[in-house]
Amino acid sequence: MFDSSESGFNNGTNCWHCIDILCEWLFSLHYWRYGKLGKSAVCRAIRKVYLELKQVLGGFVVFPSHNIICSSGFPNVIGAIDCTHVPIKAPPGPNEGDFVNRKEFHSVNVQNFLDGVSYITNVEAKWPGSVHDSRIFRESHLCTLFERGAYDGILLGDRGYTCRQYSMTPFPDPRAVAMGYNAAIARTRAHIEMTFGQLKGIFQCLKSLRVAPDRACDIIVACAILHNIASIRMERTPAVEVQPDDDLQPVHLDQPSGRAAWDRIVEYHFFFFFFLQTKTFIKLIIKDKTTCLVP
Repeated sequence: MFDSSESGFNNGTNCWHCIDILCEWLFSLHYWRYGKLGKSAVCRAIRKVYLELKQVLGGFVVFPSHNIICSSGFPNVIGAIDCTHVPIKAPPGPNEGDFVNRKEFHSVNVQNFLDGVSYITNVEAKWPGSVHDSRIFRESHLCTLFERGAYDGILLGDRGYTCRQYSMTPFPDPRAVAMGYNAAIARTRAHIEMTFGQLKGIFQCLKSLRVAPDRACDIIVACAILHNIASIRMERTPAVEVQPDDDLQPVHLDQPSGRAAWDRIVEYHFFFFFFLQTKTFIKLIIKDKTTCLVP
């Protein structure tokens, strides 16, 4: 998969030690792929591997990437943001209720940034399922950097996020000219949902992690790293059906700077397309009427 001498996995010359490392990786990949394995020794091997993978996170998950999202009409999109819920078993203790999400099952809410080729450029796996997507982003390090003006570009998100100067979300009640704007975001969201589906399709364990929340978070990060390695190697991915939009409660506390950016992007990047579509539509109507008048 990658050179062990460069990633800290080669810590001995004994051949039996190398075989042990190989077995640990095989156990781990089998578990993440199929979601089954249970012996304590195997569990320890899996934990060792995902902790080793976590150490190389910065080498495989990097924001921003060079793969700009080419969503029709949007200028300089450097990432798409969304969250996905990974089911876990009910954790013991007083915080158990925090992990129950709005669909009434226990989960970890995982924030991901994606680029134009389904590469995960940022993963935040540490929040209980009851936490709203907008709060996860608001309290993330990347949000702080965006607020400081560290990045020259915009993010695309759904209505679960606040519209900011650097973060565009759909119009809640779009006028005709903004429908192309909303359609472009919808195409990007379909791309994100497809990536989530592929991630859970390859790593079956993400459909239900029966481990403690902290270990679940580490496994999720490890799977994100392996997803990116597979993307780099152009591995074949399973075909998945795009799921319908989630029923996440929309955020209405949009910032004035965000609304100004909304209007500016629609005016300069979508109004022209709306004008062309309207002109074409009028021509078709005139043509139809002319045809009807011909005896």
